[in-house]
Amino acid sequence: MPGDQVALSGEAWRIGGHTAFLGTGSDGQAGIYLASALTKVIAVGDPLDGKIVAALRLGQFGFDGGTLTFAATFTDGSQGVYSASVNAFNFDGFFQPVDNLPVFNQVKAGQSVPVKFSLIGNRGLDIFAAGYPKSEQIPCDSTALVDGIEDTSTAGSSSLVYDAASDQYIYAWKTDKAWANTCRQLVLTLKDGSSHRANFTFK
Repeated sequence: MPGDQVALSGEAWRIGGHTAFLGTGSDGQAGIYLASALTKVIAVGDPLDGKIVAALRLGQFGFDGGTLTFAATFTDGSQGVYSASVNAFNFDGFFQPVDNLPVFNQVKAGQSVPVKFSLIGNRGLDIFAAGYPKSEQIPCDSTALVDGIEDTSTAGSSSLVYDAASDQYIYAWKTDKAWANTCRQLVLTLKDGSSHRANFTFK
């Protein structure tokens, strides 16, 4: 249920940019929710394996790739351990030549920047949410760390490829000459609802 309001409780598991936790939805339904996309995985009162869930537990269970394992207790007193695919990408930060926040990456306006990241395996090329990647102008912070981008190429149209040898996605981000002497934040929002950002300063 995208957009559902959830309340964090004490039991949570995190992987990449995602956190699954026991919480309460806006309708008061206690369950396991995926915080990054505000979606319900399963809740008390839901049917599972032909029975009705009475209680849920994460405990020693957790994420393995995009699979979340949890324990369920049913209204008939029986219990079981189950797995659910939460369609979560395991994003583990940007790779060189792009530095992660809070560093500002310095690049010549108009050049193409190879933005490299991994989702732990080939998840296809249809990984971005509609309208992304996108960038927006942000204030330049004179106190921020700045690191020059050493690996650039002649700007063409932006494109995405997957390199199986390195298990990395490479998004060739086409920058604009008009961005000279400004700073921008590149935002990659994936189809699982997670967003990942990197800051750039242009010369």
